[in-house]
Amino acid sequence: MPERSVRRNLALLLWVVLPFTGSVGCATTAKVSGFDVMAVAGARYAQAVDELLVTSGRVLVDTNSDKLLRTETDFPGSVTAEALAEQDDPLRENLAELALLRRQAGRLSDYFTALDALATTGAVSSFGGQIGAAVADLQALSTTLGTGQLARNPAAAGELAGSVGSLAVRHVQLRELERELEARKETIAEVLHLHQALFEALEAQIAADVAITRQQQYQDEVVGPLVNGAIEDPVAWKARRQELLAPAAIHQQLAAAASAAETLRTVWARLLAGGLTPADVEAVVAQLSILVDQIGALRESPATPGGG
Repeated sequence: MPERSVRRNLALLLWVVLPFTGSVGCATTAKVSGFDVMAVAGARYAQAVDELLVTSGRVLVDTNSDKLLRTETDFPGSVTAEALAEQDDPLRENLAELALLRRQAGRLSDYFTALDALATTGAVSSFGGQIGAAVADLQALSTTLGTGQLARNPAAAGELAGSVGSLAVRHVQLRELERELEARKETIAEVLHLHQALFEALEAQIAADVAITRQQQYQDEVVGPLVNGAIEDPVAWKARRQELLAPAAIHQQLAAAASAAETLRTVWARLLAGGLTPADVEAVVAQLSILVDQIGALRESPATPGGG
């Protein structure tokens, strides 16, 4: 594992786990300390998926552009302004959805931060407005995203057909906090469920788009030089073959994001029930570490859409 990845993982471990493990004992204390965990995990999740979604948007546009350029090369004059518009419209919808998903991840982080402040202080007058505004945004964004292009993808539709299950709030001494959790428990679980489904759908869509481009690149950069005896640099040729045969990094990142959303939803349910344990925190750390570790992969493979 690269040294910088080790440092990131250790930093995340110290950041999330240590504040929690010192106060595990009774259910109520563990409950309140768990809001610390959700606030920090939510912030790291939002940061990671924000960059991932920006990159995903670029990959969607780049792979579509590659397809258009290849079509125009093979069939000169075949790409008309009307044909380009037909390609642009769904891409605009895709990019708009990714922007909304980025915003929702950020507002989810805001909610967890305000909830932690409420759990710590009990000051509804100070943090109730922040919580209410965050929840209103989350619900509005879920309504839009839940009927969008990604949600209609079969990869998402199957996931969204399921429910978030039964959620129970237990071992909460602060009445204001208990009321908030009872009112919003399903909303937050449903947001994370939606994220899991949309990341799975985005992975499926990008996988199909990237596969076409990578297949053509393999023909041009690996097969062509080999069969035509035109390999100028065998070492570079072997490296490029390795890159193009390996799964695209973007697939791994999106799968990690879906898993992170699922893990956060599980931990949220256990936090509500007063049963959050250090093992649950470690599970969050592990999933977020995987996601954060992979964020730099696409930067290191700029020549291949989706990364090598």
